[in-house]
Amino acid sequence: MAKRGIKPPVVPHIVKTCYDENGRVIGYIADNFVERDPAKIQEILDDIADIWARAEAQKAIENAK
Repeated sequence: MAKRGIKPPVVPHIVKTCYDENGRVIGYIADNFVERDPAKIQEILDDIADIWARAEAQKAIENAK
């Protein structure tokens, strides 16, 4: 018997797969996960921007060698 409040994991419904310039998978977009809180949405966008900025900085360092 399952305990109350425990939900089974949600399987993402992938609608798009994102690839880098070399054809490697870098991410997925699922349409069954929705965030409606504006503060949480901004936090997610800030995290994405930070990840992108660090990746670009790393590319610049590697290209400078």
